[in-house]
Amino acid sequence: VVARIFGGKKLGIPGLIEAYRSAAAAVIAAAGTKQEVPGFLLEVTVPYDRLAALRHAASLHHAEELSAVYGPEVLLRFKVPEEAKTAFLGLLAGWDLVLSTEKEEN
Repeated sequence: VVARIFGGKKLGIPGLIEAYRSAAAAVIAAAGTKQEVPGFLLEVTVPYDRLAALRHAASLHHAEELSAVYGPEVLLRFKVPEEAKTAFLGLLAGWDLVLSTEKEEN
């Protein structure tokens, strides 16, 4: 968001256009870019004694932890790259965890 405090026209119309253009260009350059990887969302309910192991396994599969809700067990939400889906879900299949997956919408 680019906002001007002074609303006058002392710069003239071309000057105002240039001021907004240069401010917007600076913001875009500072923001940078991020490559979006296709993936799916995974919710996992895990007991506390397996939490560290699950987080380690998730990091090995480049899963991004989006949230954690702590209660009697921990409900974790991950974004998992599509290319890691089979391997990661295959690993978790033997862990006796409650899983829920959904395709990520862009």
